[in-house]
Amino acid sequence: MVKMDFSEHWIKLLMLCVKTVSYSILINRSKTTIFFNKATCEETKNHIKTALGVPEIVQYERVFKLRFFPDCSILEATNSTSGSHAWRSILKGRDVLLQGARWRVGSGESISVWNDAWLLSLDHPKILSQVVPGFEDAKVSNLINPISRRWEVDLIRGLFPPEEAEVILSIPLSNLPMKDKCPKIAEVWDDIQGFEFRQLLNFQSFKDLVAFVHTKVKNLELMAMVMWTVWHRRNQIKVSSQDFPASQVLPQAKQALTDFKHLNASLPPQQDASGNPLARTHWSPPPRDCFKVNFDGASFSDLGKAGLGVVIRDCNGRVVASLLE
Repeated sequence: MVKMDFSEHWIKLLMLCVKTVSYSILINRSKTTIFFNKATCEETKNHIKTALGVPEIVQYERVFKLRFFPDCSILEATNSTSGSHAWRSILKGRDVLLQGARWRVGSGESISVWNDAWLLSLDHPKILSQVVPGFEDAKVSNLINPISRRWEVDLIRGLFPPEEAEVILSIPLSNLPMKDKCPKIAEVWDDIQGFEFRQLLNFQSFKDLVAFVHTKVKNLELMAMVMWTVWHRRNQIKVSSQDFPASQVLPQAKQALTDFKHLNASLPPQQDASGNPLARTHWSPPPRDCFKVNFDGASFSDLGKAGLGVVIRDCNGRVVASLLE
């Protein structure tokens, strides 16, 4: 911005916005407009609008959705000859994002078999074989048995070449139909050295993942702290209007891990009433044909809200159900 001869006052205002809120701006002479994130305070909005001399776009999502993609999401929206420069710019940004995005298969109802990137392959995340007549509009859910929640092996091997069929069958499925997700925090794991395996390997259970990280990557503590920070970030966004950029997850997790180790090293060992060291408590699986329910809750008195988490495991320690309210 300095090289482009922007004024120092404007740069300071813009950098303040970058550090605290997200925004979008279209510079096109007299057509320049700006859109602010909901977390932006009115004082900051007024400063920036006054410095730039541009109007603010209100009801940004509602305007574009009703006009350009009323019956689908932004991911399926198509270009329009009547679209403004702002709308075409949004689509170009969407296309750049999708080049590196991958669907995580849940129910499969939102994922197009032929058009979306959903395979666990870095080189070929999309189906490369020719579309089979009669299956042009097939969703990934059509390849999953709705009762057993398992892949329809015979159907898959009949539709796809052996190599693609094996890649599809290697994708793990949940025992319950979950919502398909296009991950938004993939960059968090991409920045952790040693976690490149997540795009290439599949694990049948969380226990297998932990065992792999413990023996191969040898960075289990950081993985656990990153998971906690991701969970904490999700709660912060859900229960408050505070901004928590995904780019801050890894630095905050590393700092929290450093603080945790420092405090643990400085604390004396815990003892019982007799002065004997307390034995560490370990989770143990329930007896055969039984289930164990673990739960935890938290209350937020300032917000008048509470949260509850429940996880149910079988005798092998596998998670059979979970709840978050």
